[in-house]
Amino acid sequence: PEPLAVKLAAVSMAPFSDAIDTVSTLEAYELVQLAAQASGRIQRLPISQGDVVKAGQLLLVLDQEQIRAELADLKAQEQKAKLNWQRYEFLVPQGAATAQQRDEFKAQYISAREAVIARQADLAYSNLRSPLPGVVADVQVKIGDVLREGDPFTKLIKNNTLLARVEVPSTYAERIRVGLPVQLSLPGTTK
Repeated sequence: PEPLAVKLAAVSMAPFSDAIDTVSTLEAYELVQLAAQASGRIQRLPISQGDVVKAGQLLLVLDQEQIRAELADLKAQEQKAKLNWQRYEFLVPQGAATAQQRDEFKAQYISAREAVIARQADLAYSNLRSPLPGVVADVQVKIGDVLREGDPFTKLIKNNTLLARVEVPSTYAERIRVGLPVQLSLPGTTK
């Protein structure tokens, strides 16, 4: 075999860096996972990753047609129950109906009224709002997806404090100590 060509260089002074390059991960110090409080198909999704949101800001709108139809039906049942109760309220003092019959219609009215209130709450839950100010960490859904009650749809970073998790190989362990300066940069940039 032929000998390899070697280039000679003169010895000179040059700056030496004792830096350790490693990959790190930024994690949210306070992360809150948000889940749907009602089921439905996503109609609007006015947020995306990195958006800064305020407490009460709209994050997601679920289809409300089914809930609105059920609510209208429940309101009609409530009105009917109320009229029946009021009718018997009038008939009891005249001896045309018993107090027990009146009380049964009153109970039906109260039950129907509570069903309306519960369905109105479901309707309110179809407009999902941010419970706190923060930054949208990720969005796990898209318009048209169907969410079930309890399904997570996004995470919010509660504050701007991030935690840098730096994995340092054990071969550098002797060179690391508390108080050394750390410089973080984005891969492929000078930032």
